Amino acid sequence: MGNAAAIGREIRADLSKTIADSMITGTLAVIAATPVDTENASNNWMLTAGSPYEGVDGSRESPSSSVRDSLIEKMRDYDLVRDGTVYLRNNVFYLQFLDDGWSQQAPPGFVALAFASGARRAAMGRRASVHKMMTNMSRHAYLRTL
Repeated sequence: MGNAAAIGREIRADLSKTIADSMITGTLAVIAATPVDTENASNNWMLTAGSPYEGVDGSRESPSSSVRDSLIEKMRDYDLVRDGTVYLRNNVFYLQFLDDGWSQQAPPGFVALAFASGARRAAMGRRASVHKMMTNMSRHAYLRTL
């Protein structure tokens, strides 16, 4: 019985690490792909567990990445059972316009493209499941108002 529990803990730890690593990789990819004028949009990619981030950190006049950076660090200690569902959100109101191609710095659909590039960096044997997770995340990464 003790071996089964140890194996279960090992699987849980491995799965938690895979999810955390994949989400951090995807987050860093979408941050790098986000057009930069004031850094406000790229600084507001918020990676959380349990519930989505609802606010905006900083502003166009005074961009801040402190919340984003602390949330990414917190994700490094992610546990599937303890922390639950992972969310990546950007609540900057104009992000949908950037993703629609309003910036010459990034192609239309750059959010999905960034997640796809992050999925390609996943470990062999896990790419299909990571790709599926990243595709789903890209669909819900920001609020579409139109």
